Amino acid sequence: MNRRLILAGLSATGGLMTAAFLQVALATADVSATGADAFTIGTYTFDPFTVGTAGADVEGFAPLDTLTGAPLLPEQGGGTLLGLLELAPQSFEVFNSSGADLGNIGTAETVTDFLGLVNSTFTVEDVNPLGGATDADLPAVGSVYDALNLGGGFENVYTDIPGTAGVTDTLVTPFGNVNLDSLFGSIDAAAPLKAGDAFTGLLQSGDSGIGADAFSIGATTFDPTLASGVEGFDPVTPLAGAPPLLELGGIAANLGGVLPLGTQDFNIYNLAGTEVGSIDTNEAVTALLGSTNTEFAVTSVDPLAGDASSSALPTVGSVYDVFNISPGLENIYTAIPGVDGAGDTITDTLVTPLGVIDLDALVGGFEAIAPLDPGDAFTAGLDAASAAATSVDPLAFLGL
Repeated sequence: MNRRLILAGLSATGGLMTAAFLQVALATADVSATGADAFTIGTYTFDPFTVGTAGADVEGFAPLDTLTGAPLLPEQGGGTLLGLLELAPQSFEVFNSSGADLGNIGTAETVTDFLGLVNSTFTVEDVNPLGGATDADLPAVGSVYDALNLGGGFENVYTDIPGTAGVTDTLVTPFGNVNLDSLFGSIDAAAPLKAGDAFTGLLQSGDSGIGADAFSIGATTFDPTLASGVEGFDPVTPLAGAPPLLELGGIAANLGGVLPLGTQDFNIYNLAGTEVGSIDTNEAVTALLGSTNTEFAVTSVDPLAGDASSSALPTVGSVYDVFNISPGLENIYTAIPGVDGAGDTITDTLVTPLGVIDLDALVGGFEAIAPLDPGDAFTAGLDAASAAATSVDPLAFLGL
């Protein structure tokens, strides 16, 4: 299937993809047939193109809408929903180091802009060889290429090629390239996210009646199960990211209450190790420099047969979040809905090798179970009375 497609109407962040890749050159290629936006990573030169209104190929990157963001903080566009729906497809003509046209590839891309530093990732979805070339001559399906433009001739280039090539990471500088494989070689952006990696410090031990993946938060033990009933975590397809720094998958709430992007079922046990039922959850997984954060929100509960009570099960709407910062260091956040008009209960605990630290006082105002309120952004100094106030010189505001 030829992937020479462009998403209609995508314009909000046009040019970000070009900005990220324009300076990438791990090997200098003299390929006269390529366009101005072509760049080289390893032995391949990638020339981006889209399809014009008349069906002719048009040189350049397709612009894409912002998926989420908070300028001047991170903005992100593109990604792939449920591993199926590409929000930002991008086609490339591919040349080898000798300048021969090998064919074209279809990719799914993600662009992240953080304080003006642009990161672009594309994952190869299909290949279309030309002439005597074969699929094996083009980048392998599933390959991930990522470039972070740090400015001033500095660029970080990450690749993850399925098979023997593995992960590479190179810092391109005006003074030469620095190999960072030893730092990031274990971060596999081509693989599904592993939700269970967040709970390694909370695993149960010594109880053969509960599975090996079971973990405890407070008085509740959660044992993850697959749809088949076998114990384990469902793999989560990455939605978007900027590897090796960041990957995002799933979502802890439904989009409009309809489309869960990541789900996980759990069998539930009490403190005595007795099974009391099961729950369904929506799940979100974040990998930050190899450290995993998993959040799940309870969507339904099912008491064990013969027990009509669900009081021993987590409340529908409850949010649990665990961030495995490093071995022995985990942050555990919970948000439990109030009952009969009572306020929500928020807790946060930092588990360390030296003991447990209560952080409730710091995070008590962060209610992950509450809908986001757009109006909260406009309450300070933006009322009608202050709208006519004289603006303040920024230097005077800083006391200069």
